Amino acid sequence: MLKNISDYRLPVIRLAKETPKEAVCTVFEKVNTGGIPLNVFELLTATYAGDRQYYDAHGDDFQLPGHWKQVQDELAGYPMLRLEDSDFLQAVCLVSTHHRRRGRPGVDPFTQPAASCKRGDILDLPLQEYLDWSPQIVSALRWTTGFLTRQGVYGAADLPYRGQITSLAAIRTVLGSETDSPQAEAKITQWYWCGVLGEQYGGSPDSRLPRDLEQVIGWVRGGPPPASVLEASFPSGRLNTLSSRNSAAYKGVLALLLRQGAIDWTYSKEPINPTIFEDQQVDVALIFPKAWCEKHGVSREHRDSIVNKTPLTHRTRRIMGNQVPSVYLKQLETEAGLPSNWLDDILSTHLVAAHYLRGGALPGEAVSRPDFDAFYEARSAGLLRLIYDAMGVSGADGQQG
Repeated sequence: MLKNISDYRLPVIRLAKETPKEAVCTVFEKVNTGGIPLNVFELLTATYAGDRQYYDAHGDDFQLPGHWKQVQDELAGYPMLRLEDSDFLQAVCLVSTHHRRRGRPGVDPFTQPAASCKRGDILDLPLQEYLDWSPQIVSALRWTTGFLTRQGVYGAADLPYRGQITSLAAIRTVLGSETDSPQAEAKITQWYWCGVLGEQYGGSPDSRLPRDLEQVIGWVRGGPPPASVLEASFPSGRLNTLSSRNSAAYKGVLALLLRQGAIDWTYSKEPINPTIFEDQQVDVALIFPKAWCEKHGVSREHRDSIVNKTPLTHRTRRIMGNQVPSVYLKQLETEAGLPSNWLDDILSTHLVAAHYLRGGALPGEAVSRPDFDAFYEARSAGLLRLIYDAMGVSGADGQQG
């Protein structure tokens, strides 16, 4: 065993002190693309550090990690933007390749987008283009936060797809102030919701990001709708299976409820906004509690579905507890000092028909018996209308019409 260790031959690359820095970086890149490869950011760090032109102009190496730290510091006030370094590089690369390659023969946004953000494209990203576009991407990311807030996304944990941040930042950078018109925002908004509710960003983004960038830009400028919009669908039965935050569509439905003005059931001064969302600890609540559902034979699928959930403050969720809906509604009225018809109106902002929760007392019963099946059917219909309106689709199967 000792002989095997002592005789083991280690591969060594010996570089003389006089070896040019560019050669050192080249060796570093080539060695680390075999075996366990370094990620794109680490390899690009070596490439940029060996950029002779930058060194001659500034008298020092360009340090990509240091620049990325500056970007993170600039965006620290936007907690929704929990970006990885690779996300930022993809956004820069998308814009860079779009501008560098557009106008070439055979380049068509529907078949062969000019933009690209594959590993090889990022590694070929010239340092000067990175320096030119990165400040504009940072500015576009700030705009992206505002756009997402307008869609009812108030926190990083509620963001359906991180990849759409990259797309939105690239789209904003290319279009600039063109995105500020109501018509442009309406189209970008429809594209966004088709991606979320059509669950289109679950796979590799290498092909979808460039295609969406090119096609959304073309659409805003008067071209045809993007394939992401034309291909989007939301089957009505999908609501039954949306039960956890692991699903982008689940987060999307909750965001749509907030976007359309859902008001908390006790903190009823105004619709839930980002300040209320954070200060009042808004989270998901079961409208019909677990114990009630189990007692009355409600299936687990329907009990845990997004149809039986809605975003409410910590105070409201505490009052509701595991009580029968007809009981907790009475307590909510007392706590909030609201007449029952006012509370019913507030529930309707969540697409909840209060009379199905209140029900009616049967002979010999002390409390009312709610109607879960009627509630579930009515709210499903309301949520589907909300979803289809956001996606711009029609028909019972949620297909583009």
